Amino acid sequence: AYPLTINKARQQQIAFTEHYMSQEQVLVQRKPENWRQMKLHEIERTLIRDQVDLIGKDVYVLNSSSYIDALESLSEQMGDTINIIEEDAGVDTEQLIKNVAEGKYEYTVSDENIARVNKAYYPILDIETPVSFPRRVAWAVRKNAPNLLDTLNAGFKFIKRNGTLKIIYDKYYRSTRKALEIERSEYASFTGQKLT
Repeated sequence: AYPLTINKARQQQIAFTEHYMSQEQVLVQRKPENWRQMKLHEIERTLIRDQVDLIGKDVYVLNSSSYIDALESLSEQMGDTINIIEEDAGVDTEQLIKNVAEGKYEYTVSDENIARVNKAYYPILDIETPVSFPRRVAWAVRKNAPNLLDTLNAGFKFIKRNGTLKIIYDKYYRSTRKALEIERSEYASFTGQKLT
């Protein structure tokens, strides 16, 4: 399975590879409708930048996800409540982000890399407010698959050392051009009508 945030509960059930990246979980929120006509400081006033401002707000997240842990920890640290609304198991992070972009929800939480890709599709989104410390991300395998785990770890060490991992990450998660190219493809899962 990929990509999964490493946490203690998951480590009891599955074996993780060496982590290949760290990333924050971020608040996904919508800019005002007329944000293109606004100055940056005017846009900033409408957005949550201080996590304390999430107190009493509804934040939609995936059912049984690590996003819940992040928000519960944040609530605990602030000494107040964020209204965490768990979506059905059939919904994925991309759908929650789309719901925010379309104005159905005010807020969701996403891993930074997923949020970054979706921001290319939905420029009205803001993803600059972290809700967690950086968390380690890795692949996971069954605990009874040590050979597969060793093979994956060897592969990650190799592509980290020779720079391939950074090239791949930048291409798919940091390149707005690549994201727009994928979006315009007739094979894109959310706009295209063809199977690859």
